[in-house]
Amino acid sequence: MTKITKENYQAYTAINVVAFSYAFAGAMGEGGALYILSASKEMHHINTIKSGLTKEQIWEICPPLKHCEFGIFGKGKIPEGWSMYYLGMGNHFVIKDTYKKEVMPNIDNMEGFEIFLCWKTLICTD
Repeated sequence: MTKITKENYQAYTAINVVAFSYAFAGAMGEGGALYILSASKEMHHINTIKSGLTKEQIWEICPPLKHCEFGIFGKGKIPEGWSMYYLGMGNHFVIKDTYKKEVMPNIDNMEGFEIFLCWKTLICTD
């Protein structure tokens, strides 16, 4: 897993994002955590609170995030062609629809906590 920081973020502005999870500041687990999965199945991590990156810089790394609004209990909006799943306790998972069909075809039958526990191991190589 690659840790993206203020010092190295420019090397990661061309990630082909296919899925990501985002945790609110007060979420269970690491508040502010953003885990980004690339099409090459590489995982990247940024803490959006502690990294020192601006929201614009974070959007350069994860462009779909710019068009997301996460609300309470899974309410919100996401870009067309993506699906959002509420994982519970302030955690959200967003996956590209075309990628979802390929790697997680049963995701719509899973509970949020099940997705939270397994998505990284199901579809990542690192």
